[in-house]
Amino acid sequence: MKRSILWLSNSIYRVFALYLISLAVCALMFSWIEGKSLLDSVYWACVTSLTIGYGDIAPVTKAGRILAMFFSHFWVFGIAPLIISNMLNITLEDRNLFTHEEQEEMKALLRKVAEKA
Repeated sequence: MKRSILWLSNSIYRVFALYLISLAVCALMFSWIEGKSLLDSVYWACVTSLTIGYGDIAPVTKAGRILAMFFSHFWVFGIAPLIISNMLNITLEDRNLFTHEEQEEMKALLRKVAEKA
């Protein structure tokens, strides 16, 4: 689980893809449960995911409300932290790290020094 979260958070493209997939799934489920048009459902999913919540389109069925609660929490506690961690990874990247080739070269040089001693 931790490995897959790290894999997701290391690429903003993967996080964005997860976000788009979750929007599509939520919109389709909302459309099916609430009987709304697909365009209205996509609009509702976007407004809900961004925590704007205009209230012009709201679930009226119990299943729709449960869906809204689940996806609202998923986006706030699932997607948003992935975006933040990705931004932190980019921002806090150590640009002074040695490349693999540089590390191998240093190990070889250290071996030569150790052999001479």
